[in-house]
Amino acid sequence: MKYINRLLIVCGFLVLYSCSNKSRNVSYSLPDDINAATITVDLKQNVEEKTIQDIALSMEFLRLEESVEYPIGVIDELYVTERYIYILDKERAKSLFIYDRDGKFVKAINTLGQGPGEFVRPGYFDIQQRSGNIIILDRDMRKLLYYTPQGDFISEIKLNAFANSFAVAENNTIVLDKGNTVFDRINPHGDGTPNYIHIITESGEKITELLPVPELVQEITITPRNPLQKYADTLLFMPSLSNKIYGIHENNIALKYQVDFGGLWPGESYFEKVKGQHPLQIAQGLVKDNYVAFLNYLESREALYFDFKYDSNQYSYYYNKGNGKSIMFYNNNKEITVPLAVTGNTFVSVAYRDNSNPALIFYDVAWEKQLPIKN
Repeated sequence: MKYINRLLIVCGFLVLYSCSNKSRNVSYSLPDDINAATITVDLKQNVEEKTIQDIALSMEFLRLEESVEYPIGVIDELYVTERYIYILDKERAKSLFIYDRDGKFVKAINTLGQGPGEFVRPGYFDIQQRSGNIIILDRDMRKLLYYTPQGDFISEIKLNAFANSFAVAENNTIVLDKGNTVFDRINPHGDGTPNYIHIITESGEKITELLPVPELVQEITITPRNPLQKYADTLLFMPSLSNKIYGIHENNIALKYQVDFGGLWPGESYFEKVKGQHPLQIAQGLVKDNYVAFLNYLESREALYFDFKYDSNQYSYYYNKGNGKSIMFYNNNKEITVPLAVTGNTFVSVAYRDNSNPALIFYDVAWEKQLPIKN
């Protein structure tokens, strides 16, 4: 199985919806915070091609047990806990796979359908911190499905509007990311409120809404791989088509990080120029016009990680929050992914292998100097 850097037309970076663009009186700019940290990425410097081995302090390979009945197609989302490894294959298997930390297969959740306890297609998932329960988002059916840590169905709640992704906050409220979608083609008379974040209770009741969607990017549904992520007691959120990361805590939001690409990030003038174009055309144009595109992020205890497309190459950028050191390289290897998850200070990538289940690569970054790889 080959890993393919692709727009999320198939699985991971682009979600396309044909919706009419509603004009609203919202500017392009998102709110700033003077306390936010700015990370500068200098793409004019000489950047070398490297591999994970070149920057790793240590590496561990974990082969996932084969299951003839439940083969993994593509790993779209990855979550590692102390006891389990959760893997979501959105499009091919349409399943959530559960493995133990030794890579032994435990269960696959793949109850496809439109009835209670069933999903049409799993969009995103998250784990409740206190209970360990699994929650799966079915974007097509507008619902969240709850399962035990071992994958047994518990219950489900209906959502009153489209959700692009979601995460569970520390107090068990549900934080919904509506993406850049303002018009709801299934429920055109719904709230229609142009805010990225909608926070609801476990039973689905609305608590609040946060962060307006800028007018110029409304309905341009190009989204990060995982817009909402957890770090410590804060949820992190990167809006669609944004180089900013916000922190959500106790139903409030504030800018935490912004990434400065030195003029290579598309700004207001660019989205004025492409206004009215289909999201696929805009995605292709970003690459053609040599902008930084398809920005994704992770945060560990010691580092921030970003990957993005620029000048026809796939870049990885690691930034040490403690000492400000950074590592940047490009790598177009189609068989080993960029990191898809982090646990503590350890990043987790995927190695695809022909005719067998993928393997996971756990690695820590060597900041001071390159040390021998531990086998």
